[in-house]
Amino acid sequence: GNLPSLGCVTPIMWGSLLVLLVLLELSNAFHSVPLRRQPRKMMPREQAQATLSRDALRRRSLHFSHKDTSGKRIPMTLSGGSYLGKVYAGSDKQEFDMIIDTGSSNAVFPSVGCKGCGNVPKFNPTTSTTFRYINVSDPVCQRCLPPLPAKAQSSYFAPITGGISRGSKTNKTCIWGSPHAYGTSQTCGFVGNYGSASAGVSGMLGEDLLNLEGAGAVRTKMYVQMESIPEGASGEGILGVASPLLTCGPSCFNTIVDDMVNDGVVSSDMLGLCLDDEVGVLDIGGYNSSRIDGPITWLSSDIQSWYNVRIASLSVGPFKLPVPEYLWRYSPDTIGSFLDSGTSIIVLSDLPFQLMNQTFVEQYCPHLPKACPPYNFLTTCIDTVGEPCVTLTEAEMKQFPNITFSIRDINDKPVDFVLPPEQYFLSIGGGMYQSGIAYIGGPALVLGTPFMTNYYVIQDRTTWRTGLAKRKACH
Repeated sequence: GNLPSLGCVTPIMWGSLLVLLVLLELSNAFHSVPLRRQPRKMMPREQAQATLSRDALRRRSLHFSHKDTSGKRIPMTLSGGSYLGKVYAGSDKQEFDMIIDTGSSNAVFPSVGCKGCGNVPKFNPTTSTTFRYINVSDPVCQRCLPPLPAKAQSSYFAPITGGISRGSKTNKTCIWGSPHAYGTSQTCGFVGNYGSASAGVSGMLGEDLLNLEGAGAVRTKMYVQMESIPEGASGEGILGVASPLLTCGPSCFNTIVDDMVNDGVVSSDMLGLCLDDEVGVLDIGGYNSSRIDGPITWLSSDIQSWYNVRIASLSVGPFKLPVPEYLWRYSPDTIGSFLDSGTSIIVLSDLPFQLMNQTFVEQYCPHLPKACPPYNFLTTCIDTVGEPCVTLTEAEMKQFPNITFSIRDINDKPVDFVLPPEQYFLSIGGGMYQSGIAYIGGPALVLGTPFMTNYYVIQDRTTWRTGLAKRKACH
């Protein structure tokens, strides 16, 4: 559908860090949550959808096909690459490896009794003495506007709607329809979409103690997932750390980060995220200067929702794509362009993707055969039995051009961020690669982990500004 939900877990999330008037590093006040990256896997698509336990979403996967020995074309899926953090839920500290997602804002746990959640650990509310379901009549359930100033709410909706006007016929003030009960119960229900609504979850709203490894426990809202389409869509769960605006599904509330700040678990509403090829770390309550190698560039953002940035232009080598700048901000709806740790590829909307593909074909074919149709690396996938269409040596890969994202800083000046070919080709072993750039639909541009692994990403959640700096090791 048209729901703005590429990166993530609510009807307005997507498969989503900093500027202060006085910028202080709170070296003794933040907590560091260790992360690890899932390995990438390639398997028949039907098998992937039925058996993958942690490979979350279709938006986090790349789909292609190959011919078997009989000539039959077999749909394939390359998935994985998400970054997981350990989370303990409830008084009995039930353990989950959850996707840490800057493109969403809710904590979503597969629950005992869930239909389609797959063979993963499931949260059991009955064994936690601190858990409670939230009744549909509870004010928490009935709140359907996010806990943000009106100006911040309008910054998301005004470009297209002129303000908050996407409510239901019976409740014009709600962002995503009226609060409702789950099924025939009296418990507050939720519905969330992943990846342009290609996958979804639903269930009940609850509240319990959550403890992130390396950080303190906090009482916060959580989604107890009861249904998943397709199977295993949320893996062992997703922990969103974006804006409270994205919690609405349709009930709106604080995120876990907000609750950690409000309860004094951390003293600053600030995040730092460092991702490398195998591990990572999420710094909550501040940023760690020891992970930074060089100056911080503070980026402009006019939407308080995802980790939005203002793209000025995109170039393939020296060739700038003829895309009007407004498209990067408001096309095809109000999502715009943003950084998303929950998306393991770079996603473009239709026009930029077609122009990028055209540039590769016209400027680099036949010099680079893998840029040539009909099986160039951006569009299809298989040239021999069981192998992706891109089989490259290191020397061949280095012949491909850099891709440059020009992003406006807080002074409205374009700053270039360069993505070399070794970052936009995803290795799956044996000298085989899949493109890390894809068209899925939804926002104008999602800068997923192929981009984010180059930088230490800082988010100041009080002013909703993002900072990028070259990173050191994430250990």
